[in-house]
Parts: sequence; C-alpha cells; structure tokens
Amino acid sequence: MKNKNDPYAMSWFGSIFFLIWVSVAIDAAKVLSRSIQDEVRGQTLASLMMLPRSANGIVYSKFAGAMLGWLPGPIIGLIFMVVSPTMRETIEQMFNEQNGPNSIAVFSMLILLFALIPHYAAFFALYVRWGAVALAIGMTIGTYFVLSMGIVIIMFATGGPGPGGSLDLLFGGFSFLLLCICVACHIGVLLRVQALGAK
Repeated sequence: MKNKNDPYAMSWFGSIFFLIWVSVAIDAAKVLSRSIQDEVRGQTLASLMMLPRSANGIVYSKFAGAMLGWLPGPIIGLIFMVVSPTMRETIEQMFNEQNGPNSIAVFSMLILLFALIPHYAAFFALYVRWGAVALAIGMTIGTYFVLSMGIVIIMFATGGPGPGGSLDLLFGGFSFLLLCICVACHIGVLLRVQALGAK
C-alpha cells in the first residue's frame, strides 16, 4: 500500500499538475490570441462594432465561441485528476485539516497565475502582429518571479510565517493582486477593441 505522506507522490503530483494546467493555459492563450488577431488583421473590428450590441457583448461572445474548441483540454485534465488514485490521495493529503488553509491559498494563487497566460495573450494580441502567446508566457514568468521575491522579502522582513495564518493572508494578498491584473487585462482588451473599431 502506498504511503500517503510519500514526498515522491507529492512531487509527482506537483509535476503532473503543473504540466497539465500550463498546457491548458497556453492552449487557451493560443485560441484567444488567434481569435482576436484574425479580426485585427482582417480589419473587421469596425464592422463588428456596428452590430446592435455593446462592445463588451461582442468581445465576450467572440471569446466564448473561440473557447468552445478549448474545453476538451481542461475536461480531460480534470478527469485524469479524478480517476487517478494517486492523484486523489495526494489531493486529500494537501487539503487535510493540518495543511488545508495554506494549501487552498497556494492552490488559488497557482490557478490565478495560470489564468494570467490567456489574459496577457488576449491583451497583447491587440498590440502585436506576432508573438502574443510568447509575450504572455514571458510576462507570466516575470510576474511569478516578482511574486516569489515579494513572498521571500516579506517573510524575511517579518521573521518567517509565524502563527495566526499569516501565510494565508500573504498568499491571499498575492491572489488578489493576480485577480486585479486579470481584471486590468479585461479592461485593456475592451478599451483597445473600441479604439480599433472606431478607426
């Protein structure tokens, strides 16, 4: 019988989790950037803006249609995580009563970090003709290193994690920062689409 506290199992889970969801995030970035770049290259944004709908509705409807072809990726990833006994055991260990709060905070921050890739890609696709996905990946890596350094600096400045769930607050704060970046990308995309459509 496998030991649920086996560090190799945790390492294996972390590697598989990272590969699956980074691949899913990059695929989403490719789909979103292609959908918007096709409109920019074809100079059809002005025509789209003439439809009897709000700019927000047009943009999100287009993104929703593009993402339909992307859905099988995350669905397969979720199925793999559910049907694998080792993955289930490792997830249970991560979210047990002792590790639960910190694990949830770290897990939330990782999900938002992965979500940055398609958000950045959609934003950069409106400004560059090529390389929006590569720029998005680079910006996400840069964001990751900035957050990591911020966590290290704060922990050194405060003398370590300490009691009272300070790690939860720290990771929660950085999760909120990542959420704000995602919202800023949404706003930037909508404003840029309106500007290009008005030309």
